[in-house]
Amino acid sequence: MGSDAVRRKMSRSALTIFGAAFLCLVACRSASAQMELTGSWTPRNHEFLTGDGLPVDFTGIPLSEEGRIRALSYSESQLEMVEHQCQGWPAFYLVQGPFGLRIWSETDPLKGNVISYTIGGWEDRAPMTIWMDGRPRPSEYALHTRSGFTTGTWEGNTLVTFTTHMKAGFLRKTGAPSSDEATTTMRFYRHGDILTILEIIEDPIYLAEPWILSRSFQLSA
Repeated sequence: MGSDAVRRKMSRSALTIFGAAFLCLVACRSASAQMELTGSWTPRNHEFLTGDGLPVDFTGIPLSEEGRIRALSYSESQLEMVEHQCQGWPAFYLVQGPFGLRIWSETDPLKGNVISYTIGGWEDRAPMTIWMDGRPRPSEYALHTRSGFTTGTWEGNTLVTFTTHMKAGFLRKTGAPSSDEATTTMRFYRHGDILTILEIIEDPIYLAEPWILSRSFQLSA
């Protein structure tokens, strides 16, 4: 074999090795980009939720005409009814209430990958499970619950979740309603010991456009 052929063969081998190393590096960086979300997170209460405790104040909520009619017909006296006394909040309320977050994960015992994250419940908010294993979304006729059905995927170092199958409830304590067709997209960003959740709520019944909220939490020792 001539020297030119040998050099070409060596060049191709070097390129193959370089390409494999590059793909390995990209894969490793992609995997390492998945931030750790588990732990206890304390709310940073400098973020004031305008109108959350003021009657007939729906500031910032893009209610549809039907949503406004329902909201204006709300009366807190209905909470005296037995069937409403233990009524919980939909999953999206986790960025609105005064509580912190407790997040833990379940992993595959053989592969070690995360099957799900769970955000623990708090008084009138049910725990929310974020499925990371690619399972299909249930039928639209499946049972709707307070926590709904949530799937998650990683986009770089951001966890993006999508929630459906939530029971009808309220967007805020002042009576702005949410229907059982509402969906929620959440993005979890971590910067050091700060976790920020960006939330986009869409409801074809009671909202004229998506409602966007955010809340930051600090890692608690």
